[in-house]
Amino acid sequence: MNNPVKYDSDAYLAYPAHRKYFNKLWLSEQLGYNCGPAGVAPSQKGTYIVRPIYNLYGMGLGAFEMELGPDDADKLDPGTFWCEKFEGTHRSIDFGWKELVTSNWSYEQKSCFVGVRSKTPLVSFSKWYKDNDFQLTIPPLLHDIAHHTESYRIEKWNVEAIDNKIIEVHLRGSPDPDYDELIPVFKGVGVAIPEHRIKQYKFIKDEEDCGGKLFPKRKGFFVRNKP
Repeated sequence: MNNPVKYDSDAYLAYPAHRKYFNKLWLSEQLGYNCGPAGVAPSQKGTYIVRPIYNLYGMGLGAFEMELGPDDADKLDPGTFWCEKFEGTHRSIDFGWKELVTSNWSYEQKSCFVGVRSKTPLVSFSKWYKDNDFQLTIPPLLHDIAHHTESYRIEKWNVEAIDNKIIEVHLRGSPDPDYDELIPVFKGVGVAIPEHRIKQYKFIKDEEDCGGKLFPKRKGFFVRNKP
């Protein structure tokens, strides 16, 4: 690929041999998580995360928490699945190729951002900030992403994880601006930046509504680099 893809829909078309990673139920099953599709109930009652099996729009569309038990096989909509809920720090991590190296396993972690969850149910994260100390070890399951030929090479890929538990894989890097701190701005939702610090940030317009499916719509980011 001459130009890295930006969105999951681009990656789906660009990398047909790796489309299995778009299937979040398959990924959860391969990683050994307690999970199952709509129509199958968990064996124990508890709080689970429900998501679409496929979501090429990103932004956590269709994800929510739900109390489920052995008698709840028919509570979910077709095309969704449930998975055990993980507690910990949510990170978005980009991997890519090492410079001037061409071997199949010459990739490295390029960036890592921590997501701070929002207190409002309308917005998933209120802030993202760089974490330069955390290093995620990629399990063998994902090693085939680093396979390449001259005509088929995934330039950058993104992994979302809660602590060391991988929950999503994207065959493209994060599309968000590269700053030390990012505060998403959504239409009609206030942004909590102390008045004495507001001058440290600049606003970058980066509208996203996931094809009209994201409410409220994202308008952009307040961003800054730390001194």
